[in-house]
Amino acid sequence: MKTFKLFMKVFGLTLLVSVIIAVIAFYIAYEKNFVVKLDEEELYTRDELSEEEQIIYDKQRALSEDNKTVAILGVDKGGERPDTIMVLNYNEKTHDVAGI
Repeated sequence: MKTFKLFMKVFGLTLLVSVIIAVIAFYIAYEKNFVVKLDEEELYTRDELSEEEQIIYDKQRALSEDNKTVAILGVDKGGERPDTIMVLNYNEKTHDVAGI
């Protein structure tokens, strides 16, 4: 019984930390819009770009949206333990499939 309580405490703490990290990452990536990288040294927000740079950024982002990553999952014979079978990347424009 003690090992189960310890497992639940560790599991709960791990889950809490993971959720906190995910929320912070989502806030930084989408609310602050710190995803535009023009130089190797500097990061810019989309609002700081010129009109021409914003058009280039939007075109690059549209191209990257053509790629979809899919995880193919499975379970063992008992159906209890999940396992990753394959991770694939699919490009909608070129119809290329790449295994990762």
